[in-house]
Amino acid sequence: MMDEDPDCIDDEDEFKLHEVKKPFTAHAGYALCVNYIIGTGVFGLPFGFYSAGGVLAGILLVISAIAAIISVQFLLEVSARTHGVLTSKGSQPPKFVITFRKYEIATMCHVFGGDFARNVCRLVVCLSSYGVMWAYTSVFSSSVSTLLDKYLLDSNCRLRSSTTETSSLLHETNCPYSRNLSVFIFGIIVTPLTLIDVTDQIYLQAFLTLYRFSTFLLMLWTVLFGIFHTKREEAYPLVNWTGFSAVFSTIVVSLNFHQNVPSIIQPVTDKTKLKQMATWALLTSVCFYFLIGISCSFSFLLKQSLSVCA
Repeated sequence: MMDEDPDCIDDEDEFKLHEVKKPFTAHAGYALCVNYIIGTGVFGLPFGFYSAGGVLAGILLVISAIAAIISVQFLLEVSARTHGVLTSKGSQPPKFVITFRKYEIATMCHVFGGDFARNVCRLVVCLSSYGVMWAYTSVFSSSVSTLLDKYLLDSNCRLRSSTTETSSLLHETNCPYSRNLSVFIFGIIVTPLTLIDVTDQIYLQAFLTLYRFSTFLLMLWTVLFGIFHTKREEAYPLVNWTGFSAVFSTIVVSLNFHQNVPSIIQPVTDKTKLKQMATWALLTSVCFYFLIGISCSFSFLLKQSLSVCA
């Protein structure tokens, strides 16, 4: 097992060597983990719960959470062993610890699997990154362009006058500029953040964590209010195997943050708390996922659909 003695924290020379400019605590690392875990996948959970049924979806969520927790523990273990292999000298036994030296997953694959494993890892991470960024761009542009079309632009791409009645929430104009503008805005926001070191974003990440928790609580409150004040048209499904693919793929994507773990754990000062930090971040996300999935899935049964989840 990974050494959890105090000496797993590097000395000052090692600290300076690897240029961790702004180290942070395990609590800040927890906030960072939550932000990496909770992404666009949460928006697909309500329909996944509705398609597969609350019981089946809940069981799959628990199983996937256990697998995610175990795999992140293994990742931390491999990181420690990578450090031991690469820093062992002569006849001295390797010291399997996590330090302020960062080892990317591709490096770990190369140490234990050679060039082939490293190339496969790079390909998978590259495809995953493209897919995730496409999903983020699609969700952001769709949401913002809907708001622009509803409140600012008419079907001819002209600004609405204050006396013009706005369209319904699901109305779509023929204006292509709103979506392109939304993608451009998203690029302006995201591109600078990708060039900033994670240690320089810790206050922003902490704010985004609080923002996520606040929006989830607000979403739960509004959905529960709608559930108890709106008539349901059908019974809530418990187990429906035909919806297995819809919920399983969404859950797996929603819990995937492992490629970001090396960047998260590097600046954390107390390395002995890394396992607890990652585990609690996953458990917190799973709790919110279950509450959002089970409550918002009721919106598909209501006589008047709740746009917050549909």
